[in-house]
Amino acid sequence: MDYKPQKINFYLNINKLQDNYKKFSNIGQVYYPVKSNSNEVIIKELEKLGCNFLITYVSHLKKLTSLGIKPDRCFVSSVLMSESDTRYLYDNGVRSFTFDNIESLKAFLSYADNNEVKVALRINIGEVFDVFSHLGATSNEIDEMIDILNDAGVRNYGISFYLQKELFLNNDPLHDMIAFLIKNFSSRGLSFIDIGGGLEPEQIDKEKLLASLSSIGVSEIIIEPGRYLVGNAGYMETEVIRKKFDNVFILQNGIYSGLIDAKLVGKRYYLSIVTHDKVIPLSKEKDNDKKCEITFCGSSNDSIDIIGTYYVDEEELNLIGEKTTVIVNDALCYVEELFIPLGGEFDIVYHVVGSDAIELYKDAVRAHVCCSCNREYLEKVNKCGCFYCLKVFNPKEIKTWCNGGETAVCPYCGIDSIIYDNKFYPVETWFLEKMKQHWF
Repeated sequence: MDYKPQKINFYLNINKLQDNYKKFSNIGQVYYPVKSNSNEVIIKELEKLGCNFLITYVSHLKKLTSLGIKPDRCFVSSVLMSESDTRYLYDNGVRSFTFDNIESLKAFLSYADNNEVKVALRINIGEVFDVFSHLGATSNEIDEMIDILNDAGVRNYGISFYLQKELFLNNDPLHDMIAFLIKNFSSRGLSFIDIGGGLEPEQIDKEKLLASLSSIGVSEIIIEPGRYLVGNAGYMETEVIRKKFDNVFILQNGIYSGLIDAKLVGKRYYLSIVTHDKVIPLSKEKDNDKKCEITFCGSSNDSIDIIGTYYVDEEELNLIGEKTTVIVNDALCYVEELFIPLGGEFDIVYHVVGSDAIELYKDAVRAHVCCSCNREYLEKVNKCGCFYCLKVFNPKEIKTWCNGGETAVCPYCGIDSIIYDNKFYPVETWFLEKMKQHWF
């Protein structure tokens, strides 16, 4: 028997992605970290929006250029890249690089055209905050590297920093970081700052930031949103493959290695279950004594592969069993990059949609109206689909009509379950599958 890998469906909410991008682009030049999610569907949609790209590996540049994205839209963020990889990227058109090491910078400047390059100097945030980071140079080293850049004739340089998520719990770390830069580098000719880390756009006061930076001559803001650009712009669809002990459910595939999850600081995913007629968000908190505790685990065969504990009503608990569809919300950041390869071979498919999971499943219900008395509409389009046998075909193939000759019967399965191409509901296999899930 031929091997067929498991299929994983991701849904990219294009409206949410566009909204996220607009918020960040209002602050500064957006460079999307490709390592956050390198799927080409996401990259192509961001490219359409005018996004630039932050790359960490040579493979990132190769992927971007294969999609028609020019190297001059790429900024190398890795300060640990080998000299040979740095040279390869430069020779293939990349002109923006990040350094935190004096010798690496000198090696780069020995062959680079100093009138063309843009250099970010990564500073270690341990000088500003009580945190550990193995990345970045000291302020003294930054000063020395600025001298080296000036001596070489490089004029387009700035400072890069990464603000760890935990810094935002009780403070305004961006304000503190900018104050540190003003105090230490006000006369060093910086042309830009590069902001990385777990910042939501609402946490950045652009006018206040520009006012502060103008005092030291900085004219450009670069921002590197990953999780807050794509993370909440879609979801993953999976299903329960096994039920154990009445309240433990194993999911088929996806994002669940406990080892990697620990690296992501105990990230908790928001799950929803899909029943015949609705999408039910699962609560992470027990808000009353009648709630039942359930646990979801992943399928990596790892004993610590536990997604988390959730709480449901007893009625909802009875709806969950094998084959129950589960939605993993806000799942487009780091999911494909870190988790999925640990679980086996998968057929990863991205669908570009215009709404969130709940609205999409409502559409699968509403679209049913298109399968009744649809002859008039089918005669005007070139595409239709059956949500029973899941065939997509030209309406000219329809030979049989029922309901007084007004309703089409599928030429492949004989069921009157055909919807026509229209601007509201996509005639695509994945959408037909959702309709079948509800109506059959």
